Amino acid sequence: MKLEYPIWTQHAFKLLIILLTTEALFIAFYYFDFVFSTPSTKYHQLISLDLEANIPSWFSTIQLFMIGLIPLMLAMSRNYQAPPSQGGLTLFGLGFIYLSLDEAASLHEKMTYAFYNNPLVPYFHGVHGIWITIYMGVMLLMLALLWKDLIAIARQFPKESWLFTLGMVVYLSGTGGAETVTFFYIDKTNPFVYLLEVIFEEGLEMAGASIILTSVLLAAIKKSETIKP
Repeated sequence: MKLEYPIWTQHAFKLLIILLTTEALFIAFYYFDFVFSTPSTKYHQLISLDLEANIPSWFSTIQLFMIGLIPLMLAMSRNYQAPPSQGGLTLFGLGFIYLSLDEAASLHEKMTYAFYNNPLVPYFHGVHGIWITIYMGVMLLMLALLWKDLIAIARQFPKESWLFTLGMVVYLSGTGGAETVTFFYIDKTNPFVYLLEVIFEEGLEMAGASIILTSVLLAAIKKSETIKP
């Protein structure tokens, strides 16, 4: 497979700017919706960062899906050559496709009910945050399985690897990090404080995914150049 799209190689960071600008608009719409006390219920449901099955949720789902799809397409190339291994690339891609499914179906929130009152799974006060412990364990397992491939990628694509690492830090700060801070330090009874928490959590999550997507695109294009037709 060849990713022969000059727009990606020449304007990848322009794409990142477009994605980040789109996310800034989502945050602005959400903020103005709060300021004007939700003038329309339909408008609120359509653009709220704190709800599912709407435009921001769809945007995040597509970003995560693309992050997973690109390495899967490379791994399925007939003349693909390691490193990274096809198995590692496939596992990486499937991991992000699962995250896109999670974003669309809120699977992590449903884990709260599945592991309710389970003494083996720690959680925050009020039986919250169960998914953070489970996902952290899965992430550590993925690192254990993929460490050789990750080292190979870092050597082969150093700039893209640094960009990917930055994206992961931002993304994880918005997902697990923001939720952890919320349960320990945020007073959800204060509407404005809760608004800021949602903006912080969802904004970092979307921005991190955009940075990761850009790094994956850049690395995939370089890798595709080594694949013989």
